[in-house]
Amino acid sequence: MKHSTEPEYVPFALTLRASSLTGAAENTSRQLFIDGCIANSDYVNALVGDYSDSVELRITL
Repeated sequence: MKHSTEPEYVPFALTLRASSLTGAAENTSRQLFIDGCIANSDYVNALVGDYSDSVELRITL
């Protein structure tokens, strides 16, 4: 994630829960679960302020 006013970044990880992709037939609604994580070691010494980022998901069936 990028700091709002400084050239500072904090890395993060996104993980798709595999269980959210199983058990549904085609043309059936499904829930997609994505977990986000920022490691304490990456965050604890980060510059104080607001951070943000955007994520684009493309789902192809």
